[in-house]
Amino acid sequence: MTEDRPSQVSAAVSLMWGIWAAGLLYVLVINSNYIKSSGLPAIAIVIALGALNVLLIYNVARGRNWARVTYLILFIMDLPAIPKIVLPMFSRSVVFGMLNLGAHVVRLVVICLLFTKPSSNWFRRTA
Repeated sequence: MTEDRPSQVSAAVSLMWGIWAAGLLYVLVINSNYIKSSGLPAIAIVIALGALNVLLIYNVARGRNWARVTYLILFIMDLPAIPKIVLPMFSRSVVFGMLNLGAHVVRLVVICLLFTKPSSNWFRRTA
């Protein structure tokens, strides 16, 4: 199934793994004190969201259309929160602000790649 995967989907999956890894690094290194001080609920949320992302990436890579659509819906739901997340980052650090903004731009690129014609055709065939 992955042999005939379009290059757009392969690129999108690689970018998704990169965003996931960067987010994990951010949580473990930069935000670790906040997560620890917030206790078990925050840790559970971080683990659940991380697992959800792994599930979506894995299933997008396998050609599951529901995972591609779910990723799009989650991205759209996240759009109103982006200014509330990114702007405070810039007040903490311009570097962190740029990295966070860059991650959102990469997510938009992923969406574009997943909904190109070759990608859409492949997801329809593997459904």
